[in-house]
Amino acid sequence: MHDVNRCIRAVGLEGLSPPIFYQCPVALRFEIGDPALGPYDGGRLSSVYSAGALLRAKTLFEALPGRFDRLVWDTYPQEGQAARQLRAFRRRAGAPAPQEEVFQILQGEEAVQKVTYCWDLVCQPIQWEVLLGEIIAADLGGFAPLASSVYFLNTRENILYHLYDDRGLDIAAEKRESLLPLYRQFSAWLLPYDWGRMEETFGTR
Repeated sequence: MHDVNRCIRAVGLEGLSPPIFYQCPVALRFEIGDPALGPYDGGRLSSVYSAGALLRAKTLFEALPGRFDRLVWDTYPQEGQAARQLRAFRRRAGAPAPQEEVFQILQGEEAVQKVTYCWDLVCQPIQWEVLLGEIIAADLGGFAPLASSVYFLNTRENILYHLYDDRGLDIAAEKRESLLPLYRQFSAWLLPYDWGRMEETFGTR
């Protein structure tokens, strides 16, 4: 987890806790699902909406410089369910066993178990396109533990990609120059609500 933790700190985070966008000095927030299409059509999940959201997520994933070399999944399984949830994740992502597993007990009003899994994507490639599709479906009747919990990291360029559900995607980086091409090329997909904050960082200088 050393490279992961170094990358997280480099983009301005103390830990992986969404929303990423508001914690990082250099970040973009994209609207992934087209609200004009609506996620449901006649009470059923709209295949047009899902396909459009996946296309945006894939396009931005591939447009970033370098390659993602780490995958992190944070999950909060109920007692005795960690192994079952991991099997479900691996099946959906076409992933091998994780390279690292970190188990924690978080103390609050009630003790909660948190498990962080990490994959080295150079040594352990996964079906990342399939995983993006599963994340998009997580809140729409899919595998709910994927929502807001999966992170791709490029530890060479210090870039973090967080597709949190069918609606949105946060991308953070150490350097403004890493994300400036996306800001210019895909400005129509930027979330209007946070436009002012992104303009301050990426606007013409």
